Amino acid sequence: ATPPDGASTTTTTTRIGAVQALGASVLAFPYDVPAHVPKALVLLARHSNLAGRAAAKRRSATTTNGNATTTRDDTAIRDAVKAIVAEFKRTHAEVWPFIKPFFSADEHDALADVLTTGDYLV
Repeated sequence: ATPPDGASTTTTTTRIGAVQALGASVLAFPYDVPAHVPKALVLLARHSNLAGRAAAKRRSATTTNGNATTTRDDTAIRDAVKAIVAEFKRTHAEVWPFIKPFFSADEHDALADVLTTGDYLV
């Protein structure tokens, strides 16, 4: 079934809004790491990776239909997540040795993946 006109735009708007809201909850505490921040950053990282994989699938499967909107939407989500994680890294760089214990190895890897994954890997 084809979604009604505007449904995909609403879904995209909701997804981008959710990413920005979660990002705001992370960036609201510069130079500090409340208990929710590590898990929120991992959630953002996972969302970014899912958006990247979905965009790559659509690029390879639908290159001829001319519908690049969902790919642009996924790129917007990935870019928003990268900006949030980069800002978190910038504001916490000086205190990283003190706050690193707040993050598990998996959480640290998820952050590193967001900041280092290039589009050439997608």
